[in-house]
Amino acid sequence: MNNNFRQYVTIIAMIVVSSVLTGCGGTKVLKEPQPVQLENPLAVTADARMTATLDWVIVRAGPGTWAKNADWDEYLLRVRNHSDRTLRIVGLTVVDSLQTRIESGAILSGSTSTTAAGTAMSGLVFLGPAIAVGGIMRAANNSAVNTEMEKRQTILPLDVPPGQELSLDVFFPLAPSPVMIELVYADDAGRRHTVAIDTRAVLDGLHFDENVEQT
Repeated sequence: MNNNFRQYVTIIAMIVVSSVLTGCGGTKVLKEPQPVQLENPLAVTADARMTATLDWVIVRAGPGTWAKNADWDEYLLRVRNHSDRTLRIVGLTVVDSLQTRIESGAILSGSTSTTAAGTAMSGLVFLGPAIAVGGIMRAANNSAVNTEMEKRQTILPLDVPPGQELSLDVFFPLAPSPVMIELVYADDAGRRHTVAIDTRAVLDGLHFDENVEQT
């Protein structure tokens, strides 16, 4: 029984090690990011003070993607202040096809495979070096992804001076078929206003019936 159990645990541990070493399911920065050329905007909306433009959405394996197996979307937007006072962008929300409201924010890479490897390692010390190498590789990939995200993302709140246009780079968790992007800004008196970009036509069907990972 002891030998059979040891063989069973060894097989399971080797599967875990193989998954870790091959980066199965992992996210990492691509050596050659996919190019994207921004021409016509996808959608535009405006009120009396501000125009909000959606230029592109970077999705996994699509134009502009820079990470393998990304589990987020990266929205590229522009805002123009038409007023004579500074306006402050205070929030961005994506509303998906189920009317779920998804707030913007950085999505940092996890380390679930490393955790699994560590669990197996507790019972198989002789496989420790291989698992440790896999864990280090995964941690390095996650660190590189997180560093790139922190470099790219726009930090809110963001002031938009009078008459100026600024670009926004905003990360969201995957949202199925987004119908709207809500941008909230505050005027110089602190009153909040919302401009909504209708994305039903341009993002219809996004993330429906797609593979979870890139090949």
